[in-house]
Amino acid sequence: MNAVWAILVAGGVGNRFGGQVPKQFRSLAGKRVLDYSLEVFGSLPELAGMVLVLPQDFLEEGKKLQASLQKPLRLAIGGLTRQKSVQNGLSLIQNEADWIIVHDVARPLLDAGMVRRTLDGARDSGAAITAVPISDTVKKGDGSHFVQKTVSRDQLFQVQTPQAFSRKVLSEALDWAESRGLDATDEAGLVEDMGHRVRLVEGSIFNFKITRPQDLEMAEALLEKRRGRKVNLTCRIGEGYDVHPFVEGRDLILGGVKVPFEKGLKGHSDADALVHAICDAILGASAQGDLGAHFPDTDPKFKGVSSLVLLQEVRRLTQEKGYVVGNVDATIICQKPKLAPFIAEMRKNLAATLGVAEDQVSVKATTEEGLGFTGTMQGLAAKAVVLLNKEGV
Repeated sequence: MNAVWAILVAGGVGNRFGGQVPKQFRSLAGKRVLDYSLEVFGSLPELAGMVLVLPQDFLEEGKKLQASLQKPLRLAIGGLTRQKSVQNGLSLIQNEADWIIVHDVARPLLDAGMVRRTLDGARDSGAAITAVPISDTVKKGDGSHFVQKTVSRDQLFQVQTPQAFSRKVLSEALDWAESRGLDATDEAGLVEDMGHRVRLVEGSIFNFKITRPQDLEMAEALLEKRRGRKVNLTCRIGEGYDVHPFVEGRDLILGGVKVPFEKGLKGHSDADALVHAICDAILGASAQGDLGAHFPDTDPKFKGVSSLVLLQEVRRLTQEKGYVVGNVDATIICQKPKLAPFIAEMRKNLAATLGVAEDQVSVKATTEEGLGFTGTMQGLAAKAVVLLNKEGV
């Protein structure tokens, strides 16, 4: 028996990264961060299967992945520490694996050659770790932030993942650490502390860890360069347009403001055409379809809902893609009623929902001089242009 399994660690919540979505689920050049590791390991014929360690709240996402991958994929729940997450993953394959490769999916720029080198190193010595030599000068400081001495970098390495072990060595190291109340940031450290030698194998400076939004931007630039494409990393522009007919018996809601008028707008939600146009502009800028695709008028849970709730969800979806709203310029087109007295409150509502300053939101109103759909009072239209900025830039 010579079965190789991978434990892909994606159990963290990414506190240093910020935002509501863990970094492993953030968008990166058209995919999610974790998808890159799954693709590399899933392509290796020598691999018997993978264990994906996820936060409890994202197990349903893992189940979708199980259905889409050709290679066996098992799901484990992440622990409070990386060490515990690896233990949880190992428990699912303890009796099936002879060799274990551990990889942090927050390093999406690995390649198959790197994985194979690490596995070969482990087969030679029982344990191996991917690493790159330190190229910068290293100095040791004291408690007052003064240099004590310059440290020779000749034998210093910056460690990465993947790391690979025989199942026996990894199991013994984790059990040894648990019995002593130890907690290490990487499994190779435990193996070293236990007295076992760990081989260093060649990594890559591009195999860096996504820790902050700037790291995500660098990774996207590198991936797009590999594909031979240029990408605008800092901003995107989108436009939106919405129109609703007037009907009796409904309130007229625009920008979350109830505008006194004898008619309202027909629609499944509150029919706030201004907010709908802004939603479509944001979704368009982030290439996520349109409003109807996310909030269909056949879904009863959206019946009568405030469109500001929809805008809040659109904002969340956009942040998942790594973007925030830079500014909004919107225009309401109607013959009546007069909207000037209500525009300030509209801007206030929109800014609060988008999490931006009021001077980042412009709302204007105009007529079509009695012409067309709006000019003949059949209904009302709104259009919007939105600029999205890369989060953290």
